Amino acid sequence: MVLILSMGWVWSIETASLAGVGLTHGLMAIVGLVVLGGAASGVLGMALMVALTTMMGRAFGGRGTALDLFKVLLWSNVPLCLVLLLELTQIALTGMNYFTVGDAVSGQAAALVMSFIKMGLIVFGWYLTVVGVAQAHRCSKVQAALITAATFLSMLVLAVVALAQALSFQLL
Repeated sequence: MVLILSMGWVWSIETASLAGVGLTHGLMAIVGLVVLGGAASGVLGMALMVALTTMMGRAFGGRGTALDLFKVLLWSNVPLCLVLLLELTQIALTGMNYFTVGDAVSGQAAALVMSFIKMGLIVFGWYLTVVGVAQAHRCSKVQAALITAATFLSMLVLAVVALAQALSFQLL
């Protein structure tokens, strides 16, 4: 469960930072958003990723089961636990600026280095995902990379549609 929650918390912290949530909300609201929203997005995101990776894999000729892909996607989140620790360190160094400027690395060498390390860990997590999907679906790494890319693009489309729906409700 820690791996799933870490995935959701990383997504929530990055989203809150990029959206500049600190400009309109206080620290306690951001903590609540990250903890509760991150937990929900981690659980729902994992379920969606497993379902889509299973379906995309089958479309590319893969033979992996949902359980196999759950294990792969779960363990490929290990680098995100380290990303979460780095994010918490960056927040400790920059304070609310992390959530207000959208890019908390401005002027701080340590935060910049941590951002590069985070990017490297995220790429490594994606590599672990591709290797695991290739093994689970019994396909090449190129096919697994295509399956993974198609999964993430599908998730992005679903997120945009959900955001558009949410915004259309706000406009009414």
